[in-house]
Amino acid sequence: MKYITLIAITILLSLSGFSGGFIIVQEPGQPNMFRRPPMPRPHPIPRQQLYLQVKNQAVKVSIQDHCATTENDQTFFNPSNRRLEGHFIFPVPKGTVIDHFSMFINGKETEAELLDAQKARDIYNNIVRSMRDPALLEYAGQQMMKVRIFPIEPKSETRVKLSYSELLKKEDHTFNYNYTLGSTKQPTNNIGQFTFYADIQSSTKIKNVYCPTIEMDIVQKSSKQSVLSTEKSSFKAATDIKIYYTTDANPVGMSVLTHRSNKNEKGFFLLDVSPGFVDKKEVARKDITFILDASGSMNGEKMDQAKKALSFCVNNLNKNDHFQIIRFSTEAESLFDELKAFDANSKEEAIDYINNLKTIGGTNIQEALDIALAQKSSTDRPHMIVFLSDGKPTIGEMNEDVLVTKVKDHPDNTRIFTFGIGDDINTHLLDRITEETNAYRTYISPEEDIEIKVSNFYTKVSSPVMTDLKLTFKGSPRITQKQPAKLPDLFKGSSVTVMGRYDKSGPVTALLEGMVEGKKQQFEMEISMPETSNKHEFIAPLWAARRVGFLLDQIKINGADKELIEETTLLAKKYGIVTPYTSYLIVEDERQLGRIRPTQAGAPTPKIMSSNVAKEAIVKEEAEEMMMDSGESSVYNSSSNQRLKAVKNYAEVQSNMAVNKDSLGSHGLNIANANGRAFYNNQGFWIDPMLSSNMHLKERKIAFASEEYFSLLQQHPELNAIVALGNNIQFVFNNERIVVFEEG
Repeated sequence: MKYITLIAITILLSLSGFSGGFIIVQEPGQPNMFRRPPMPRPHPIPRQQLYLQVKNQAVKVSIQDHCATTENDQTFFNPSNRRLEGHFIFPVPKGTVIDHFSMFINGKETEAELLDAQKARDIYNNIVRSMRDPALLEYAGQQMMKVRIFPIEPKSETRVKLSYSELLKKEDHTFNYNYTLGSTKQPTNNIGQFTFYADIQSSTKIKNVYCPTIEMDIVQKSSKQSVLSTEKSSFKAATDIKIYYTTDANPVGMSVLTHRSNKNEKGFFLLDVSPGFVDKKEVARKDITFILDASGSMNGEKMDQAKKALSFCVNNLNKNDHFQIIRFSTEAESLFDELKAFDANSKEEAIDYINNLKTIGGTNIQEALDIALAQKSSTDRPHMIVFLSDGKPTIGEMNEDVLVTKVKDHPDNTRIFTFGIGDDINTHLLDRITEETNAYRTYISPEEDIEIKVSNFYTKVSSPVMTDLKLTFKGSPRITQKQPAKLPDLFKGSSVTVMGRYDKSGPVTALLEGMVEGKKQQFEMEISMPETSNKHEFIAPLWAARRVGFLLDQIKINGADKELIEETTLLAKKYGIVTPYTSYLIVEDERQLGRIRPTQAGAPTPKIMSSNVAKEAIVKEEAEEMMMDSGESSVYNSSSNQRLKAVKNYAEVQSNMAVNKDSLGSHGLNIANANGRAFYNNQGFWIDPMLSSNMHLKERKIAFASEEYFSLLQQHPELNAIVALGNNIQFVFNNERIVVFEEG
């Protein structure tokens, strides 16, 4: 009974989804939780655990060259009626060299202990045994900071301030900073208010500042200083914060990250291209044409917002830019006879023209495109066309194929960026136009603000630095399935990220070519593709998301090809990419796999049954919906595909899952990523999607928290992230089907 009582009163902060550190707490006088309990011992089912709440967390990071100082300020709330004592634990990446460490708890400086990786592993294992929660195993193998906290008063707050310094390592020309946030495999412990700020300063020029895990606002203050920040309420992170940056004296910087967990499968790479800090003198001169739909359907608030957006764009043109404005309804007309140099006079004339625009008549898209494509001041300048419309062509040429053929004949450096307003538009036409010109489209729903959407877009693309980018690789490893296949232009303050696969290890030379002020420039980078590397596992789902977005786009634009559908479904299932087209199939497959219940070591495994006929019917229905060229569903699918094609961090993949949640109906879908692939939670059981094609493999059943369990992790630390998902897991490893189950 004493053992049961101990389990019942033990309270855990953030063991599943902890944020930047966590506290193991218990009532004063109870046995030390860190001491390993006797084994084996029957495990009673504990009462529901009570979690301390993380009210707020503020993280401030200062990086000078390769030395990083991190300040973490957290406030915890004890919702219980008991006074508690506890230990604050903070995992530190393996190999980190700490040259300063201090902690202030409730205003009092407290000494902390820095434990090596082996001592930390022992503590992690003992917590798992005591608390029956494996989430901490994700950090087994890392160092640990530990300090005792007493008292934690009932119904009160405890503030912990942590400060430490470390020397960052440089690998493959790239520095990596990591901040421990934990995971969210279980729905507990949102951070009430979370802020993160990082200031990177270097004695040499900074390039390729990149955060692939959560969305960050990245601002380059100067050529040698970059600032990253984010602020969120009720925040729950899917993974730690990882920041990568390179220092490079070249005008364009390149950095590469790789991941290959299994030498029998192709590896992944992520290559980021950045112009670094660019002043106005280095921005390429451009030609830009604004096309505005002034048909009767644009009357009212839509036209008012569109006119404000267009005025914003004109007011923010660069010196030496040439521009044109075209309005179209029943006919199309241009403001100037030809592209006009931007100056005070042309600006005033343009603003006056915009203010006096009126809406009337039909929609003559053909005439507007003809005028825009016929105008070009110089082949050395990139030509951008911004096209805003809320309808389908109703006058002039209405055949989609003919209109797209006109666009195909454009010069190589013409880009047509489309804005579709509302749902009564031909998304198929707009998608094909942007595809042909290597640009991208934006859809604005009736409740969204046109002015904000257009002005945000223009701020990003108003200053081109390098255009007509081409990326090639030379070397024995073969590079395949690059996403995107055709690179977009490089703009001031942004970067271009390319992801792909490689087939074997070895050296590769990446060659980047592009046009700067009409002159071709090229940059080279030597890359070593490793045989195996468990670092940077986030690359796999990011690449898969982009690939799925590309495949869905091809299906929508060119038709439902069987091979494209099969590849889309396979990737979506393996990497947990939820889309309107694949979500139902994923749910049904994982429901079938979820019938396996690993409760007893000798229990037989039911065979997986599936209805191919039913699946084919679903595929046909979804394919027909995917091919719709207008309406709310068409806009939804096109927007979703566009988001997937452009993801740059794992938070964006999760965001797309949330956007597509409605497509799951009542089925529901809980997905986590571990070791670069997805796992699906089916009624408390985490299931590897690779099981469906590997049911013939020999099965190995391992009881959760048993000696065999910890022995497996000791021998194969790469499995830590998988077993950290939960107490009941099924996955494929080393030609076996591993079934982890909790006895009782």
